[in-house]
Amino acid sequence: MEAKASAAGAVYTESGDFCTAPRKKSVVPVSLTSSTCQYFWSYDDDQRGFHTYDSMHKLNPDFFIQTGDYVYYDKPGPLATTPKKARHKWHAMDAWPAIKDFYKSTPAYFLKDDHDLLADDASPLSEPYGELKFTDGLRIWRENVALRNQPYRTFRWGKDLQIWLVEAGNSLR
Repeated sequence: MEAKASAAGAVYTESGDFCTAPRKKSVVPVSLTSSTCQYFWSYDDDQRGFHTYDSMHKLNPDFFIQTGDYVYYDKPGPLATTPKKARHKWHAMDAWPAIKDFYKSTPAYFLKDDHDLLADDASPLSEPYGELKFTDGLRIWRENVALRNQPYRTFRWGKDLQIWLVEAGNSLR
């Protein structure tokens, strides 16, 4: 994977590997992990971040589902009242070594929730949170989680498992 802060910026690379989903007719065992509602300052290891990611990594799951509230714009550290601070929350969370190591070898599916977009119970009708508007939160979400413009996603994992990930509603596309 390669990334850079701007078109003229330095290129940063990370390497990793993971397996893609098995063929639709394959009968295979499946192992998945999931989490939700993680707050940056609730880490339990001041060097690696969250023990749960190291524990999940040891399980070597086929994939991971993050079910929302990956970041909290409306919790201190700092309060994300501007787009710049909202991006900071994503970058800070993704910088924990335990999270980085986990995602290097584990495919992930993310669902968005209210705190990932603005604040508690956010909707397109919500008032801005400081300077941060709902549309800003949605744009920043899409910068961090590549999705098609649908309120749901589905994927098969072999013959026996099909997963549907339903977003909070069409209004949150």
